[in-house]
Amino acid sequence: MNSHVQRLIEERDCDTVRDLLDDDASLNELMMHKLISTRKALEELVSAVEALYRTQSSPTCKTSTAWSEMYIQAMSGELFESTIFEEILNSVKKLPSDIMHGLLHDLGEIFHDEDLEKVITNLDELTRNLDEPEVPLRSQYDVHHETLRTTVVAQKVSLGKNTSTLSAQDAAYTKIVDRTFSELQKKFGWALINPQNLFLNEALIYDSKSPHREVFAPRPRFAIERALSSPHDYLGCECCGGAESGLSATQPATAILYQLCLESGSVINTADLWSAFWIIVGTEGSKDEEAERERVL
Repeated sequence: MNSHVQRLIEERDCDTVRDLLDDDASLNELMMHKLISTRKALEELVSAVEALYRTQSSPTCKTSTAWSEMYIQAMSGELFESTIFEEILNSVKKLPSDIMHGLLHDLGEIFHDEDLEKVITNLDELTRNLDEPEVPLRSQYDVHHETLRTTVVAQKVSLGKNTSTLSAQDAAYTKIVDRTFSELQKKFGWALINPQNLFLNEALIYDSKSPHREVFAPRPRFAIERALSSPHDYLGCECCGGAESGLSATQPATAILYQLCLESGSVINTADLWSAFWIIVGTEGSKDEEAERERVL
């Protein structure tokens, strides 16, 4: 909520901020709307984890990460920029057309994305007219298109790689692979966000092992110290002033004494403490100062 209001202020939308502060109906409407969008974003995040886990099962992927580990990294906002994500996504480029076909259909059931559906349609059209249907298409990133080259120069052997010429159908499949990689990267980037940045994520996510401790565990010392040091936070009256107003005679006497003790050292002179207290609460212009002090005591 704090971040949302701060963003509205930066956008100079002060009227909306005022409505949220003064109108309960406007605040309730915002809560209901944002809860729906936050829940949807979390569902997309979990779907992205499932999609990445299925992609990992392809034969070209060398990583083997548990679903739970992916989920933990996703919930901490670290999965999208991790080496796990990079290795799994790069393995997609090396898939032959038959395995790519099955993977895209699995991912299409998870994402329900129109752009991804178009890629599937293009792949179906390409594989339907193969010269050799039993032989899958391979992209330029596949190791089958690379050969080692050995060169001897000045009695030194150097190894290099040669890339064989692609057929027309393999070249067309390479374009589909590049498009698939781009669409998946965009989709994962949109879904694998940091959930801690979502509005009202505290209502839907437990981010600690004991999420209720800070709310339900009593902290009487903290409450009493805050009440004595900042009585305005609890009283809400104009006479006590805000947090930056300092000591004033209108504050409760106990609060004044407590704040004076905080400003003192380890050893407190009672006479000095009383003098400082009297300077704050004493009546200015009193004719009988001694009688006034006794009355206050």
